[in-house]
Amino acid sequence: MDIQSIKISAKQLKRNIAKLKKKNSKSEKTIRAIERAERKLKKRIAVIDAFGVSEKSEPRRKKKVKQNKFGFSDYNKYINSTEWAARKASYYENHHKECRSCGSDEREMHLHHRTYARIYQEEDGDLLPLCSECHAMLHLFQKSFKLPVEDATSIWLSVTNGTSKKKKIRSALRELSYQQFQNLWKRRAKAVLPPVRHLEKTIERVAKGDLGARNDFIKDPDTVKKSIAFSQRTGILADYDRKVDLLIKKLERQ
Repeated sequence: MDIQSIKISAKQLKRNIAKLKKKNSKSEKTIRAIERAERKLKKRIAVIDAFGVSEKSEPRRKKKVKQNKFGFSDYNKYINSTEWAARKASYYENHHKECRSCGSDEREMHLHHRTYARIYQEEDGDLLPLCSECHAMLHLFQKSFKLPVEDATSIWLSVTNGTSKKKKIRSALRELSYQQFQNLWKRRAKAVLPPVRHLEKTIERVAKGDLGARNDFIKDPDTVKKSIAFSQRTGILADYDRKVDLLIKKLERQ
C-alpha cells in the first residue's frame, strides 16, 4: 500500500518542529505546539514502521527533465521560485492586495492565473488575487467539471462577485472555510446541472448558511489519498494534515 502521503507529512512535521525549537521560545503556546507536533510525528513514524517501510525511502532516480526556455522544468518549481516572488511583488505595486472573490484582506493571499497562455511572462491581466480558501474552492469547481482555467475563473467570479447584490455572498464566503465548501460540494455532487447552475445553487446555500450538519468523512483510503494530493496542490496545509490523520485511522482499521 502506498503511504507516501504519510511520509511527506512526517517530513513536514519535522521541519515545523525544527522551526519552533529554533525560536528558542519558552512560551506555553510554543511548548504546546511542539508537543502536539511531536505526538503527530510519533504516530506517523509508528504507522510507517508497521507497514515495513523505512521512513527514509531509497532515493528516486531523477528523471532528466528538459527545462523550457525560461529556465523552469515545471509549474510547481516556478511558483516556488524567487522569480515568481518578484512577479507577485511587482503586481501588488499596482493592485490592491485583497481577494477579488470574497473581499478579504486578512487571509493568506494567493495570485491565481486566469490563463496559462503567457505562463512565466504573465501580464497583470493574467493574474487575479484570491485568498487561499477561495483559490482552493475555485480549483475544486474547475476540477469537478474539468473546465479550462479561463472558463472556471470567469464563472466563479460571475457567481461570487460583480454586483452590489453579491455583498451577502462575499460576506458569507469570508466566513467559509475550504473544508466546509468541500463537504457541501460533495453532498451536491449527484446534482445533474450545468457548471454555472451547479455553482450558483451551491453558493446560494452558502449565502443562506445552509451548510448542513453532517461532517463528510471519506470512506476508503484510495479516495483519502486522492483528496490529500489535491489539498497538497492547493496549498491548504491544515486541510492536508487533517486528511493524513484520517488516512492513518483508515489504515489502522485494516
